Amino acid sequence: MQLGWLRAASQPEEVLSFYRSAPDPFLLPRPERDFRLAVERGQHFIVGRGPRIEAAAGVFDYGHDLPFVELSETRVSDPLRGFGLQRLFLLVRVASVVAFQGPGVLCTCAVDPGNTRSLANVESVGFRPWNAPPPEALASCPECPRRPVSGHRRCCCDFYALPVEQARGAVGAFLAQTAGGVLTLSARLKGTLKLDCSSCLVATDSEVRSALGEFASGSSW
Repeated sequence: MQLGWLRAASQPEEVLSFYRSAPDPFLLPRPERDFRLAVERGQHFIVGRGPRIEAAAGVFDYGHDLPFVELSETRVSDPLRGFGLQRLFLLVRVASVVAFQGPGVLCTCAVDPGNTRSLANVESVGFRPWNAPPPEALASCPECPRRPVSGHRRCCCDFYALPVEQARGAVGAFLAQTAGGVLTLSARLKGTLKLDCSSCLVATDSEVRSALGEFASGSSW
């Protein structure tokens, strides 16, 4: 059994250093200011063992005061792949958006069509194709080294959005998974990973969990 932790990042540099250490070809290019903003508002989540960060994922704005955000930049180091951390990151980020930005803010993501594992995780949480994303969602495409040079595609990725009812299910799943303050994940051939989430506000704060529980049940919001 392996022991680790889940929390929101507190220092932008620890997040940036993690991404710089091993670039992932599936991650879209993004300016450092986006990472800094996600960390500053407590919406860039990290998983680690001991002092070492092993995985990270954030919530990013498409622009100022727009009613949708992007769940992006999920990177998991090789030793922790297979435990379902990408799905966990989707759940915690949806919960954080609902809790701190409100259910009226749409959670979206962009997935490379060739990344079938990511697509399976996104669909399992309840994301549906976002067939007409607004221009703000495509704003970074001109700087993307993988942008399509011809054909009908406007972006190298496909866009997905999470309807409210599916968001309720995602939040409910997150609350159930973190009910004891420690969540347990397993991977074939790698055993068990226990994550202490006592320092993760959206997972353990009683008022936040109560509000999220009301959202998940449909009794409010």
